[in-house]
Amino acid sequence: MFAVFMAFLAPILHSFCNLLDSHFANNLIKSNSAVIFYNSLTNVLVIPVLFLFGVPQAITWEQLPFLVIIAATETFYLLPYYHALRRIDTSVTSALFSLSGVLIPIMAWFLVDEKLSAMQYFGFGVIIAASIALNLEHPRKIRLNSAFFLMSAVAVMLAFQAVCYKYAVDNLDWVTAVFYTLVLSTLMSCAFLLFGKTRQDIVSAFPTYRRNFHYFLLNEIVYQGGELPSLFALSVLPVVAVEGIGATQPIFVLLFGMALHRVYGKRFKENFHAEHIYKKLLCFGLIALGVILILR
Repeated sequence: MFAVFMAFLAPILHSFCNLLDSHFANNLIKSNSAVIFYNSLTNVLVIPVLFLFGVPQAITWEQLPFLVIIAATETFYLLPYYHALRRIDTSVTSALFSLSGVLIPIMAWFLVDEKLSAMQYFGFGVIIAASIALNLEHPRKIRLNSAFFLMSAVAVMLAFQAVCYKYAVDNLDWVTAVFYTLVLSTLMSCAFLLFGKTRQDIVSAFPTYRRNFHYFLLNEIVYQGGELPSLFALSVLPVVAVEGIGATQPIFVLLFGMALHRVYGKRFKENFHAEHIYKKLLCFGLIALGVILILR
């Protein structure tokens, strides 16, 4: 039960990060590369904290490709993700992370030899169907909005990342896995400085970053706080079960968004009209049902 609690702690904390990401993308910095760069720059401040939990160990050449894939997805999935945050509600964007479930069961089967029951795979089917329903532009027309395809690309990248993370925590301690992922992802984000347009966007966004540094730091602390229980859960539970629990994240985004809306108004992109709330709650309820089926 403790592992299940830790697995649920990750989407609770990450839901708060989704709201901050929406604030960054819609209200502060319009350049995706600049947001990614400054988020990654803030990562550097978290690295020394890892030494409170242990000292990172040396890695082998066989382990390096998995850590590179994790770092690359951690950096570049943010490009379509921030585009999606500007086009649809934050809770719906969060729900679309569950699309990675299409690939995870198959990849987990072949790469880490995890096999689940037919009912558990059915649970993932429910999650995927609910995610698609959330993004239909009209209830009588099978037409998906553009953000669905953006987040589908995100889901593919995160599916690879989830299985690589499972390999990493099976073969490395979590401090080592997180340390190398942070270092590599920070180096990768620095590649944006090599291109004139993105470098100009990063420089022009610096005053905004400096004024709002406390929000970026809070986002990083909460995000890493969600990563740690997720890594622990991955070391105990099947990767498909952990990802299924993560599918509850949009429920927490909606709840936190409603609370923050009363204090900060429309700073976070979210539609709170009754009909939209009912549709979201229905689809999020189906996602939760899928999670229950996976945990049976």
